[in-house]
Amino acid sequence: MVTQAYAGEVIVMWNTPTKSVEAYHTTNVDQAIAELSSRPEITFIEPNVERHIAVTPDDTHYDLQYYLDQSNDADIDAPEAWELTTGSATIVVAVVDTGVYLDHPDLASNIWTNPDEIAGNGLDDDANGYVDDVNGWDFVGNDNNPNPTPTSDSYSVTVVDHGTHVAGIIGAVGNNSAGVSGVNWNVQLMPLRIFTDQGTSSIDYIYDAVQYAMAEGAAVFNMSYGGDSYSDIENDAMQQLLTAGIVPIAAAGNKAVDLNATPWYPVCYSSVFGVAASDDIDAAADFTNYGSNCIDVTAPGVGILSTLYYDGLDFIDYYDYLSGTSMATPIVSGAAALLLAYNSDLAVSTVEQLLTTTADDLNDPSLGSGRISVAQALAGISNLGDPTAPVITAYSDSNQTATIVEAARTNTTGPYFAWAEPISAYPITGYYVAWDTTAQDPTSVGIMQTVTTFAPPSVTGNEQRYYLQVQAIDSQGTLSPVASFTYLVDTQIQRPNSVRVTNKKSGRVVRWSQPSGEHAVGYFLYRSRKASAKFSKVTTRLLLDRSYTDTKAKRSRAYYYKVRSVDNLNNVSTLSTAKRSKGK
Repeated sequence: MVTQAYAGEVIVMWNTPTKSVEAYHTTNVDQAIAELSSRPEITFIEPNVERHIAVTPDDTHYDLQYYLDQSNDADIDAPEAWELTTGSATIVVAVVDTGVYLDHPDLASNIWTNPDEIAGNGLDDDANGYVDDVNGWDFVGNDNNPNPTPTSDSYSVTVVDHGTHVAGIIGAVGNNSAGVSGVNWNVQLMPLRIFTDQGTSSIDYIYDAVQYAMAEGAAVFNMSYGGDSYSDIENDAMQQLLTAGIVPIAAAGNKAVDLNATPWYPVCYSSVFGVAASDDIDAAADFTNYGSNCIDVTAPGVGILSTLYYDGLDFIDYYDYLSGTSMATPIVSGAAALLLAYNSDLAVSTVEQLLTTTADDLNDPSLGSGRISVAQALAGISNLGDPTAPVITAYSDSNQTATIVEAARTNTTGPYFAWAEPISAYPITGYYVAWDTTAQDPTSVGIMQTVTTFAPPSVTGNEQRYYLQVQAIDSQGTLSPVASFTYLVDTQIQRPNSVRVTNKKSGRVVRWSQPSGEHAVGYFLYRSRKASAKFSKVTTRLLLDRSYTDTKAKRSRAYYYKVRSVDNLNNVSTLSTAKRSKGK
């Protein structure tokens, strides 16, 4: 356990008549307490923990933002979270959407500014391939203006508002005596426009936005969009975000469908953190998609008040209500940014696990772990300690489309393993990985790697067990418990034995024994006139019994018979030895 303390300090009450109290800085709070607590001159020694004033913002519309705080507690407990942190300008959230109104009075001071770009000089100062990208990029118009300015004759007001509304949920300036409060009062919002003003986008825009966000230091990637078509390129981009240490968060979608049966993307990619929507009484929103395979948590998404685009002509107010999983998702993205503002060393997996394990249970697994509580997630940081064991998942290939159950027989010879970065108080720096037919200590015989995947050499065998052992190590040199996965590969089956042939009036009756220790489900019988000639199947159907009467064999002729086994993985054995039957 690593104890959280103010400025890394312990506080000591000395055993003196005045009971004097002093604070001391230490590099290891737990160790200092353990070593000094038994000294007789010390009455008490403990972490010098923080206290905070109660925080309620003075934004004029704050009372209308029920999802931040309300009496029935169907909210994210924002005021309690703000007692610990209201955000940080070091945390960048990519708002990948329809654009963000850069001059909105409740957003302007939280809009990301590219520190390496000089505005208006017509040059690509930071050599990132984008000229004058001071506040993000418009991938639709391929220009440096990510404002959602409508240009078509048939633009959608809701679409044009969408990105600005999402941005306000994440990070409208808080406690500024105006408008609404974001989950973060202080944050950098990176506008990346990938949608037209009619609401269409494509994979190439999304992929380019991912590359931009990674290059420019985003910590969270908000995706309040989706579609029903799988894309290998988009899936790869999501994996890249995860590898780069960026939290990818996506909306469940608004069609009220079961994502386990009808997947939606990007929310259903394995690397993406999925968000469903609830209402103001913690019930599932009537429009939200759901499904335990894709949804990690739920957040309020009904009647969410936030910022709007305003051009002085078409839109009459800076604020309004919208509903959708598009609104629930930035609440979670804002919560992730708030956790990182409090502790920027948190790994993606730790952020996600804090959000899921501290959520308020809605008693519905199809809505993930429950409705998030950012205050409880922040409090959970103090309980972080040594690295937990990685959780290993086996897949049939590197696309991670089909899982393989541990110790279950499989004939997949090219398995692919992946694991989430474990929860840890300190960053994980690498993994010891051992792969063998016997369980091995990964720190002794394993290889050291930084990636969270492993593809072993091609494997084979008859019910051969392989053992994958993985052990994480953090920046302090602390090892996690060993994670183990038993991989049982079965690519072979023994052939039948004890083949016997009996002449009967009805034909030649061939019998054989089941191969010992195998999972045979059927057999194929073969026949030939000569032992050295080609053997042909007596019947094309799989024989379920261990005997067969060959009614087509002529009684006057001699025949040779062989048998193959087939198991429940469709492995087929070699032919048995031949058994001769004499004619009469």
